[in-house]
Amino acid sequence: PVHPHTLWAVNNLAVLFWEDKKLDRSIPLFEECVRLREQQLGNAHPDTLRAKANLGVNYHDAGRFEEAIPLLEEAYQDRASPASLDWLGGKLLAAYVEVNDTAKAKAIVKRQLELVRAKTAPESPQLATELASYGYLLLTIGACSEAEPYLRECLQIRQKTMADHWLLFNTQSMLGAALVGQGKPLLSTDKEATMKKYAEAERLLLSGYHGMKQREAVIPAEGRGRLADALHRLADLYTAWEKPAKAAKWQKQLDEAESGDGAKPK
Repeated sequence: PVHPHTLWAVNNLAVLFWEDKKLDRSIPLFEECVRLREQQLGNAHPDTLRAKANLGVNYHDAGRFEEAIPLLEEAYQDRASPASLDWLGGKLLAAYVEVNDTAKAKAIVKRQLELVRAKTAPESPQLATELASYGYLLLTIGACSEAEPYLRECLQIRQKTMADHWLLFNTQSMLGAALVGQGKPLLSTDKEATMKKYAEAERLLLSGYHGMKQREAVIPAEGRGRLADALHRLADLYTAWEKPAKAAKWQKQLDEAESGDGAKPK
C-alpha cells in the first residue's frame, strides 16, 4: 500500500477524477497522498510539496478556500519548492481574492512578476501579457494604485511591439480605469489632482474603447467582453466626474451592447 509505485498510481487516479471535476472522489485520494508522503518523506520533500499543492488546488476548486490557502502557501513559499510549482501563484492569488485578503494578493502579484521578469526578456510581448493579466486582477480587487505602474509598463511595451493590435487599446482602457479608481471626491482638497487624473483617464478610456470597437471583427470570442468593460469604465468615469449626461450616454451604449441579441458578451 505504501510502495512508491502505488502512491503514484493513487495520485494519478486522483488527477483523473480532478480533471473530470469529480472532486468528491479526488480530494480523499489527495488527502491520503499527503498523509503518506509526510510520513515517508517529511514535509519539505518535493513529492510531498506536490501532493500538498494538488490537494490545495482541489480544495480551491471545491470552494474550500480556508483549507486551500495553508497548503498552497506552504508549497509556494517553501524555498525547497521545485520550480515546477511556480504555477501555484495563480491559484494562491485567486484564493486570496476569494477571501478578500487584498494585502496577501498584492504580495503574490509582486512575487509572481519577479518570477516572470527573471524568465522573460525586457519589453517582450510575453512580459506585456503578464503585466496586463496582473494589472487587470489588481483592478478587480480595487488595488488601482498598484495596478497603474504595471499597466503603464505594459502600454509602453505594446506601443512598441503591437501598435495596431486590439490588446494595445484594451491596455489603454485598463490604465484609464486605474486612474479613475484613484480619483478622490471632487469636493476634496485634492480636486486639482483628481481632475488631472480624470482628464488623462478620459483620453485613455475613449482611445481604448474606439480602438477596440474599430477592431471588433478581429477580437477573439473570449475577448469580446472587453468592449463591455470599456463602456462600463467610461460610464464610471463620468459618474465620478459628476458629468451625468455623459455618464448616461455611455451607460445607454453599455445597456444596448449587453442586451444585443438577448445575451451579454462573454
